[in-house]
Amino acid sequence: MFRLLIKLHLATFALTLLTTASAAEPIPYNYGRNASFNVGDKTAVFMNSARYTNWDIPSDKKGPGFPQPLASPAYQHLFNGQGVDAAVRLVSENAVYFFKNDEYIVWDNNTYRSFSDMPTQSPRTIISRFPGVFDGKNIDAAVTFGDSRLYFFKGDQYIRWDTNTNKISTVDNYPVPISRGWPGLFDGSGIDHAVRFDDHRLYFFKDAEYIRWDIKTDRISDAGNYPAPTNAPTAFPGLFPGAITIGPRVPHDLERPGHSSNEFQVKKAQWAWQQFVALGWKAIYNPENNVFERGIADRSWRQVWTGSDDPESVVWETFAHRTELRPFGKPLTKPYDSLPEYVSYPSVDGRLLRGKNQNGGPASFLLLNNLDEDNEIGSADVYLGDVTDANRATTPLVLYQAKTNRDEYDYLKNTFGSDQYDKKGSLANAASQTAANIKAFKAYYKGSDGKPSHDTCNVPAGVDPTDTIVLPCGKIGGQEGAIEIKTAFYKIPTGQEAAFSDFLIRDAIYYTKAKNPDGSDNAIYTYHNDKFALLGMHIIHKTTNFPDFIFTSFEHRALSSMDFRYRLISPLPPLYGNFNPHGATDPKTPGGTQIGDLQKVVRQTGSNPSSTGQLYPIPAPFQIVNDAAMAQLKSFDSPWQHYQVIGVQAEITEHYSAIPTGTSGPNHYMANHVIESDAFLGNFIGPGFSSLHPAFPKGPKAADGTKNGDNILYKGNVYNTGGCKGCHGVAQTAFGLDFSFLMDFSGKPVTEIDSIFYVKPN
Repeated sequence: MFRLLIKLHLATFALTLLTTASAAEPIPYNYGRNASFNVGDKTAVFMNSARYTNWDIPSDKKGPGFPQPLASPAYQHLFNGQGVDAAVRLVSENAVYFFKNDEYIVWDNNTYRSFSDMPTQSPRTIISRFPGVFDGKNIDAAVTFGDSRLYFFKGDQYIRWDTNTNKISTVDNYPVPISRGWPGLFDGSGIDHAVRFDDHRLYFFKDAEYIRWDIKTDRISDAGNYPAPTNAPTAFPGLFPGAITIGPRVPHDLERPGHSSNEFQVKKAQWAWQQFVALGWKAIYNPENNVFERGIADRSWRQVWTGSDDPESVVWETFAHRTELRPFGKPLTKPYDSLPEYVSYPSVDGRLLRGKNQNGGPASFLLLNNLDEDNEIGSADVYLGDVTDANRATTPLVLYQAKTNRDEYDYLKNTFGSDQYDKKGSLANAASQTAANIKAFKAYYKGSDGKPSHDTCNVPAGVDPTDTIVLPCGKIGGQEGAIEIKTAFYKIPTGQEAAFSDFLIRDAIYYTKAKNPDGSDNAIYTYHNDKFALLGMHIIHKTTNFPDFIFTSFEHRALSSMDFRYRLISPLPPLYGNFNPHGATDPKTPGGTQIGDLQKVVRQTGSNPSSTGQLYPIPAPFQIVNDAAMAQLKSFDSPWQHYQVIGVQAEITEHYSAIPTGTSGPNHYMANHVIESDAFLGNFIGPGFSSLHPAFPKGPKAADGTKNGDNILYKGNVYNTGGCKGCHGVAQTAFGLDFSFLMDFSGKPVTEIDSIFYVKPN
């Protein structure tokens, strides 16, 4: 029945694909609620959804003591202190207009010197004051030249309003493209906010850049090279420290610095947040309306997380699951834009049964969250609360899933899809060849000149693409590049829904496992549905500036106060000589699958952590960005306001230090509270599980036969990197998989589905 349902849906999809794919993209909305306006000739005010800053125009400096909370007395009555979409001061009226959704409020500067002096007023509809202006709602920006010309912007269009006639101007057939009236202004793609300083200077802002417009010449000013960074020392530094760009645009790359610094730590955290929010944006995927396009944001969504606008799926949820990327026993031919189909050995073998959902009805196998992993990559199980051997079989485990975006999916499909499942096929051969090349001459392949090539973004002419694994790189203004995510979820216990109310809650697929009645070792699996809370997420993104991937990690901020514990399920980690991150002694049950007692997950704080096995601190600069981002997202009632970035590994490090310097930095041992809880993964270094045969060994061999060594290759040099990047580096240097564990044959294609409950090994 399931396969028949898939075929019927795909048939419908084929008929509707042309219309859905070619539909025009809706005009974007000013997602971040940024606005700016001037008050007289001396002060400009900049606002985001959480804070405001007064800027002194004569001295061209930020006012002392700013930014201040938008909900402070100064603006607490302005739409309840939760930000506005646009603002503009009309010189003819000496009044500031604030716009939000389909309403506006007016601040009369003639009567009231400050907004807080003005009596609270009820908002009025935009359409009643400015009829015909973008249907009277969701204005991105507004600005005036100081005369009768008032301009409204929305998406890639603008409208000119005549303040003398109080009508839309008749000089053109408005709305018209920005590119037509404002040549060179962010390529006509739209703006976030704008402000007039005086009769000469007008400033436009978009994301992290600005452009100065010369009012007298009516074109971009010659005073600088625009667009320019807003936060540059000679521009508008410190407007909103740590503030993030809120919107559906996934950043495709990040500038690689000449050296690391605290400033770059902030920039990394902001980049990570922008990516996290964009991937957490409402997706257009909607099978009920025959929209099967995956990994695409709904740019018309106004980030409303309540009522009918609450997104049924966000972008990352629509990514391809690992069993879609690597279906068991079959070629990868399925279009990316189609219903999910989770193909594993048990599903193909007929040992997967249909269970129930949380309401007692039949479970669905078409949900987007397929939680088929129950441990930290074979290292540890993670539980919430006290667990004993007696209740482990009925206590839910933290469950995981891995997904990938379109660029990576299409790469694998087009290059190795015909036999991706075959351990002797082209994918396996490419991995073996790449690993051999890395070990032999520290490169994935040799170029046409016969010399090792260190380009790991593009396979050059003369090199067979099937001879190596080179995932696509993101490029600003170009392709997104390969993105993989890993999420950690926890099944919400009955009666404890209130305790998880500020988590992202999703219906998800999970599995139970039972012995086969025929007495064989081939277990019987059943899939079920229930509500799960998102605990944490990893995002890894290959870009042109970082072909060694940018690794970002988010977790719910409440995790540190929750009683999460891990139990090792693998042999003790390599000792690497004198380094033993577990502090472990010989297990009482040598050779068993459960080693060690349940350990509480603890993250250290402060600037002097030690390798005790506990997780390393969140870097101090990241807290600045977390605080700013959480405050910005609060006004949207977004669940993302309750999550925090705990680390970003972009530049390569070989040692830990609280202050970044050289090849040392605070993200060296980056580990998530529920994804690398155990001490081995949380303190990862060296070749890890390949330490008996490291690709680049160094140092003395330990008594257990293991040996430390380098795990990352970058531009012909190798490094011993810690944390997630170092662990995925093993996939690169030891296995030839270009940092991706989704390309290997260790349990992939999936031969065994993990269960939500601990199942004692046979």
